[in-house]
Amino acid sequence: MASVKWLSGAVLGMAMVAGCGGGEKKVAEPEPEIEEPEDEGEELIPEEKFEEIQSTFERKASTVARCFPIAVESGEVDKNERIAVSLGLTINPDGSPTKLEILGASKRSATLEKCVIESVSRWQFTTLPRAIQYSYGFKLQSF
Repeated sequence: MASVKWLSGAVLGMAMVAGCGGGEKKVAEPEPEIEEPEDEGEELIPEEKFEEIQSTFERKASTVARCFPIAVESGEVDKNERIAVSLGLTINPDGSPTKLEILGASKRSATLEKCVIESVSRWQFTTLPRAIQYSYGFKLQSF
């Protein structure tokens, strides 16, 4: 059985910006890296499916942004900080996320990391011909 490689979404793709006239900053988002299967028996994932996954992260990023104030309230994060968090997960053929884990963070916060994992674990992604591993990065800060 071939090993499935991590695919990279738009790393650090979502920026939540402080209020008072801030507005959303645009960050150049790299295209996801699509790996060819090592075993010819594995079914290819159409590029449109990766676009749908990316779109799901972008549409639902506000649910993850809510984790920042929770971490501030816990005392683990200062309200003026900006934290980058990289999440890895497996997306099953039925679109359900499993094996969620924090791959890295610019500042470790157990409360923030737990909240990010719990938020994304409730999402529903597009259906796929086979399970894939995927990663996505968030930039979190005060609104």
